Amino acid sequence: MRDAENEPAEGKRKAETVWGIYRLNHQMSRYVFELYYKKKELSREVYDYCIKEKWADAALIAKWKKAGYERLCCV
Repeated sequence: MRDAENEPAEGKRKAETVWGIYRLNHQMSRYVFELYYKKKELSREVYDYCIKEKWADAALIAKWKKAGYERLCCV
């Protein structure tokens, strides 16, 4: 995350400067989603902790549970 925040913004558009942060947010949320809903390897307590501590994006995970939103990258 720190590398994504400190990446130089020279020659990039304003929107491109935050793409690295969005990518990391997506990866962390997807990892928690897959462990909890797909593989059933994560307990409810750990899942709730990840959501509460903002390790995973609850709104994005809620969309992934719906049909047709499996490839959504950000909300």
